[in-house]
Amino acid sequence: MVISASAQTNNANEPVVRVKTFRADGNCKITLGTPGPVRLIHGEVLAVYANRFMFEIDEPYIRDLDGLQIIIQNYPRLESLANGEKHAFAARRVGTIQGKLDDGTLAVGDALELWNYDAPPVPTPEQLAAARAAQEKAKADAKAKAAAQKADGEARALQANQDAAAKGDSFGLMRMGERYRDGDGVEKDLSKAREYLQKAADAGSPTAKDELSNLKSQ
Repeated sequence: MVISASAQTNNANEPVVRVKTFRADGNCKITLGTPGPVRLIHGEVLAVYANRFMFEIDEPYIRDLDGLQIIIQNYPRLESLANGEKHAFAARRVGTIQGKLDDGTLAVGDALELWNYDAPPVPTPEQLAAARAAQEKAKADAKAKAAAQKADGEARALQANQDAAAKGDSFGLMRMGERYRDGDGVEKDLSKAREYLQKAADAGSPTAKDELSNLKSQ
């Protein structure tokens, strides 16, 4: 199978070659380096071989891996893979791989990065506790923010009612009467409630007149 790829080597001093073929018997050169961190990668299977497969990473949110063609080794379910399938799994970069020609010489061109299938790292108890603490803090912060926004909205509404009532507005007078009747944003005071409702009724509010009548009958 003839393939072409553009990939970076793991070692800046290593000669760069292009992979022309991967033989089923694994006839290729592998240069190992310092293993990279375990990462969850997504992409498409390009070709499956006897003990490894070629994979194109498709992760625009990981800029240094976007569109990179790599070789994955030690995948436990090679027989379940098919060209063109989309997969996601954890792996770490371990070096580079380059194909050999039939005469045993190295193919000329870019090397492909060699990645090793790996299980996602298991978080430590400390990491789990930190994650839970961060989650609880986020919930508490969101709750406090919602409460602050609610309190601010209620304070603005009360101020608007007070300003309107001070100007003799019938609705503002009625709302202040209701507030003092119910203890809504102010200390409950039935005497003030009757006073405001009476002013609202005198200003032409039929609702205030009915509520004043109900209040007097209590």
